[in-house]
Amino acid sequence: MFKVLTCLTVEHDWRLVLLAVLICFLAGLAAINLFHRARAASGRTRLAWLATAGAATGCGIWSTHFIAMLAYDPGIPVAYSVGLLALSLMAAATVTGAGLGMALASQAHWAAPVGGGIVGTGVAAMHYTGMWAVQVPGWIHWDPTLVAASIGLGMVFGTGALASAVRRDDIRGTLLAALLLTLAIVSHHFTAMGAVDIVPDPTRIVSVFSLSPTTLALAIAGAAVAVLGMSLAGAFADRRLREKDVQLATALNNMAQGLLMFDPEKRLILCNSRYLEMYGLSSEVVKPGCTIRELLRHRKETGSFSEDIDQHCATLDAALAKSTITSALENTSDGRTIHTVSRPIADGGWVTTDEDITERISAQQERDRTRDLFNLLVENVPVTIFVKNASDRRFILVNRACEKDWGLPRSEILG
Repeated sequence: MFKVLTCLTVEHDWRLVLLAVLICFLAGLAAINLFHRARAASGRTRLAWLATAGAATGCGIWSTHFIAMLAYDPGIPVAYSVGLLALSLMAAATVTGAGLGMALASQAHWAAPVGGGIVGTGVAAMHYTGMWAVQVPGWIHWDPTLVAASIGLGMVFGTGALASAVRRDDIRGTLLAALLLTLAIVSHHFTAMGAVDIVPDPTRIVSVFSLSPTTLALAIAGAAVAVLGMSLAGAFADRRLREKDVQLATALNNMAQGLLMFDPEKRLILCNSRYLEMYGLSSEVVKPGCTIRELLRHRKETGSFSEDIDQHCATLDAALAKSTITSALENTSDGRTIHTVSRPIADGGWVTTDEDITERISAQQERDRTRDLFNLLVENVPVTIFVKNASDRRFILVNRACEKDWGLPRSEILG
């Protein structure tokens, strides 16, 4: 720890250190926002948001590292290998993108922490590849204890960052996740820098395929602009999507039917407010990302679902495998009749509509009772009654008295 503090206070320019931390936090904020967009999307759209989030995170880590390296003064000339600089940027984007993807790949409680650990590994991959790019007239030696500590810190804070990002997507949750991601990058970097010990060796020659610190500063500026560009593009796209979402939500929430849409992994994509009202469900449970089983378990808890969950899911799977539409009537505990229709969609998911047809069923039953009563009265009245069609004058109804008075069976009279 003393070596880390000495490295910070003696060998670093604090102005550039604070700049590096600020850029790191802004990049982290952009990455978490893009991650939330990826989590709310599905299919190819999710992959696009995920790739953008991985690139933004990688560029943010890379920029933070090399701004902090510009703040580092080991007392001897420093240059940077071009090839390894590019490799370090690619490593940062690829590994952190894989970590974000892991957090999105499963709804299991372990997925986000594991993904955060991979993001921490990506920070380490970028840092040590970036340090490999450093060329000095000397030899770099490492303190293995501090190296291990730097990797551990990055993984711990990275785990916390993605766990927070998955748990909450509001402003506070986003700020907390961005702060933890910043701590993952910053704590790793400066702990790892404390592990560095440079032994001067004038016989070592810096490669001609290297960058000066000034050229590196321009490269960092380009990376920072790339992060800002991705953030602005994401913010613009997010604004347009939110406008579309508001319009879509307004239309969906004013439907008479409850509507659900699921992706091929049986996770909820959207749910309108009518569905929640129909069954008295909580929007904290029934929200994008929840599985069909979680939704049915919640309906069991609220008393609006009486079937066996496993059997219901098996029946649904069989129908989806055959790409057939399923239709069912369900009687709820409060005496309502719900008509449920599930239709498969092209990507392997399905759409379900739930319609409360209680009033319609009651009206049909009342109509049937009225018709039966009318027929009973007409059939048993002792007066001849018959009805003809106005257009062609054909008989369409005769009663028993008519058959008796005319001496003809009903089958010969009708038509």
